[in-house]
Amino acid sequence: MPGFIGAIFKVITDEAEKHTTIDKTDIIKMVIETMYGTGKLLFEKNMTFDNLINRVATKGGITEERTKILEERLPETVNKIFERTLKKRKITTEKVQDGYNRLI
Repeated sequence: MPGFIGAIFKVITDEAEKHTTIDKTDIIKMVIETMYGTGKLLFEKNMTFDNLINRVATKGGITEERTKILEERLPETVNKIFERTLKKRKITTEKVQDGYNRLI
């Protein structure tokens, strides 16, 4: 999961750089600090993701708009990720099993 999460936030920082004059190093630092603070809040307050979103997404605000887009478009991408991961896992498992069978 760390690689998966890292890839998501790399895309976010790469795209953010295209829409601002903020230095890439500062963008990355802000994203990391946000990730840390979000994880800490979720953990320490024992919050669900829905609780967190409702707590920080002002009705009609920027965060609400962002979450709407993610809810509309991200599931398709995540579904493709899981499909491809499971396919790769099956291939890898079959190769391992085949190798094991040859040893027996």
